[in-house]
Amino acid sequence: MRSGHVSGHAQIFASALASLALCWSAPALAGGETFQPDSVPIWSARTTALGSIAFDNDPAGRDTGDTMLAACKGLQGEQMSHEYGKVPSWALKGQLYICEAYKGWAKHKPGSGECKLLQQGLDFLGHANPATDPAEVVKAVALATSTGNTLLSAMRSRKHAC
Repeated sequence: MRSGHVSGHAQIFASALASLALCWSAPALAGGETFQPDSVPIWSARTTALGSIAFDNDPAGRDTGDTMLAACKGLQGEQMSHEYGKVPSWALKGQLYICEAYKGWAKHKPGSGECKLLQQGLDFLGHANPATDPAEVVKAVALATSTGNTLLSAMRSRKHAC
């Protein structure tokens, strides 16, 4: 009789662990992370800023650094206070990776690290889906992606370490 009681506890414990594992991976399993309506304008404005950096006649030059830094200023605080949990993880990661690349670009001669970060950010933004994401999001992603690809092309054409 006692062994049945222990077995029951083991089953409850195993079920609880399975439930926790399912909860932790549910967003990934569901594939249905979506933007909360109040987060769309905030996220889209920031992503549009990332895509609106001024090249000052030289996309691969350092003269774009001030604009890059300005586009990224306050990003982490903004994500924590306004967006965390309200936008898909791909959207948050895309912004963060692009800003890390921009910060490196602004502080020193860009190299392979910045190119990889930028490419990773663009890859994350590539998860935007015109069929399911708000039009404002899709438009901001298109601008940021175009700008990012222009930067990468300029770096590659100048034989930088991309």
